[in-house]
Amino acid sequence: MKNINVRVDEYADRVLDVFRAARGLNNKSEAFNELVHEFGPKILEPELNEEFAKTVLAETQAWEKKHGSRRKMTLDELEKP
Repeated sequence: MKNINVRVDEYADRVLDVFRAARGLNNKSEAFNELVHEFGPKILEPELNEEFAKTVLAETQAWEKKHGSRRKMTLDELEKP
């Protein structure tokens, strides 16, 4: 485990304190860790579902059509590692 010094404003301090109390945690350090573990995956590892992939492909195709891009990739090429 690492020790870090974090400066937070009054609002963030209040949020940590309320979160700590609501979850029955012992201190703000535990509250901070739990918040990071709860929201970290949403930031670092967003789920890529089929609907999102289709949206991205549609937006990319619209951009290519507008800007005259010549490179075209198939779904098979996109799925290759």
